[in-house]
Amino acid sequence: MTDGTAPSEELPRGSGMTIQVYTVNRHGTVTSDRGTTFVPARAPEATPVEEEAVTGVVTVCAEAQWFLAQETLPRHQTVQGLAREFSACLSRQIPCVEKLAGERGLDDPQAMTALAGVATARRRMNVPVQRGLVAEVERVGQLARSVLALHTHVGTLTDARTGR
Repeated sequence: MTDGTAPSEELPRGSGMTIQVYTVNRHGTVTSDRGTTFVPARAPEATPVEEEAVTGVVTVCAEAQWFLAQETLPRHQTVQGLAREFSACLSRQIPCVEKLAGERGLDDPQAMTALAGVATARRRMNVPVQRGLVAEVERVGQLARSVLALHTHVGTLTDARTGR
């Protein structure tokens, strides 16, 4: 292991790549080592609804986390742009969560929690634009929280469906 790569016996079989995952703070400093994961070169086939919800969601989730971590008020144009992105992302995620929850049935607690998250996201999407930057940042922060919550629900319901 002189060149920084893992020995071949530690690598999973098949094409893809092994990556080291770290948690970093907003200044780019590594705060913890999250371990190694294998990313296959070809992802498993997903349904069109799942692909629609996943496309771009990771980037929007990163923006949501950034927005929620801000200690000062962002510029108004930044807030408005993120509000549009978060609303569009929620519009793509909601049908996916509803489909995945529907497959689980109404007696499943994870499905019911996910559907409650959908109801909260819809309620937050219907809140009108607020007057004043502070109030608008609070409204967009709620949208950001819903983006992160629905992303988590999609992952939970997908993992439970595939048995991971």
